[in-house]
Amino acid sequence: MTHVARMKRFVTGKLVAANLAGPSWVALLTVIAVLSTSLPAWAKAPPWQTPPPPRTEKKTKAGPSATTAKRAARPSPAKKATAAVKTVATRTPKADVKPQEKDDEVQQAAWMDQIIYEDGGEPSGGYWNDPVSDYGYPYLPALPRLRGRIWTRADYLFWWTQGTALPPLVTTSSQNDAGVLGRATTNTLFGHETINNDARSGGRITLGYWLQPYNKTGIEFTYLTLGDKESTFQASQDDYAVLARPFYDTALQAQNAELVAFPNVLDGTITVEGRTKYHTMEFLLRRKIGTQCNRTLDFLIGYRTDYLKDDLLIREDLDVIGAGTGMAIGTNVDLYDRFDTVNRFNGVEFGFSGQARHNRFTLDVLMKLALGNTHTRVFIDGQTTRTVNAVSTPGTGGILALPSNMGTVSSNDFTVIPELGVTLGYNITCRLKATLGYSFIYWSKVSRVGEQIDFDLNPGQFPFATAAGGPRPEFSEQTTDFWAQGLNFGLEYRY
Repeated sequence: MTHVARMKRFVTGKLVAANLAGPSWVALLTVIAVLSTSLPAWAKAPPWQTPPPPRTEKKTKAGPSATTAKRAARPSPAKKATAAVKTVATRTPKADVKPQEKDDEVQQAAWMDQIIYEDGGEPSGGYWNDPVSDYGYPYLPALPRLRGRIWTRADYLFWWTQGTALPPLVTTSSQNDAGVLGRATTNTLFGHETINNDARSGGRITLGYWLQPYNKTGIEFTYLTLGDKESTFQASQDDYAVLARPFYDTALQAQNAELVAFPNVLDGTITVEGRTKYHTMEFLLRRKIGTQCNRTLDFLIGYRTDYLKDDLLIREDLDVIGAGTGMAIGTNVDLYDRFDTVNRFNGVEFGFSGQARHNRFTLDVLMKLALGNTHTRVFIDGQTTRTVNAVSTPGTGGILALPSNMGTVSSNDFTVIPELGVTLGYNITCRLKATLGYSFIYWSKVSRVGEQIDFDLNPGQFPFATAAGGPRPEFSEQTTDFWAQGLNFGLEYRY
């Protein structure tokens, strides 16, 4: 007999007994009392809370004497009705209890949404450590409320980024060519190349929490950082007899160079340092919008911020050891040029994350797009300090950084940042998963330090020089794009 048929027969029997007892109001009270106190266990709770009672074998009919004894022992319908009325009148009302419909719905969803590995492994829904009844499902009311709702993931990153292009900054040559570009023996020692574009290490951490026990809506935080990448060059007269800093002379309308080291004239050292920093952070709302067999699709929306900074520092330290420079022998010159660019993105991000599962393997595909504003700040500074007989005199500007282009300039531009990712995972245990993936990030518009250098100079603007000619170099903010990509090796743990 089915569950519905048993319930129908039980209620019908109670109604018949009530009608035999007396007036209709007595029958109504009787039905209410009997149904509230004598429902069997299988009719009170849904199957995911209390398992149905096991079936029993049908007993053989008793003999006439046994049947007669049973009927004699049964109370009459009138006695049943009287007892039910007394029960209603004397029953003490229970304390108010909050409805359990929501908990029942949550437990039922958790029971039905369990995913079992196809190879016969343990469930992956977060309930595998709880006792299981004889009917194949766990006793869910005893489960911790946070089980299966918190996850964390840590990745080691081996990435590459787009570097910054520099003009020729340091040259060497024979004494006759004096480090001037375009001459037969001149060679570029540093610059005229892209720096900080080789591989670097980094890290990414993700924390997530499902807002409902059945993993429908959740929140997620991600922080990604790449280690600072630095390119350094240093040379002195011990390394090269002639060291120079080339530029285009607007007064001569030809290539020229400022000497750092020259035999019997200047003994100097030059150092160039270039550094790049990058990190990003996200706060996302994750909503499951599709589930089919072993595939899921989530919609992502939230806030994203990115940070990119470039530094370039060029420093000279030289001593005058001979005639021909216009400075007294024994004069020390210490100067620097500094270029910094900072890009900060803030905007809204949305996208999709899909996952396919097969046995212990998972494949995740991620597509996101961020739209927002990039605030850019460019800072240029320089200084020259000349020391003669222990008396130091500061001058404004260096070589590439002069009063005509020094200062701080800020701008704001609308930009987009798409991100793509593919990750292959393997479930080591029911909670721990190892991952291997690839990610690509593109930033549509940024300012890089190399593009802010104006190679056209007017020597008349150099510190301690006689001012002549037009103000060069000039500042004109130049923009480009930026990308970062690489491999990810990680572990994911679900509590």
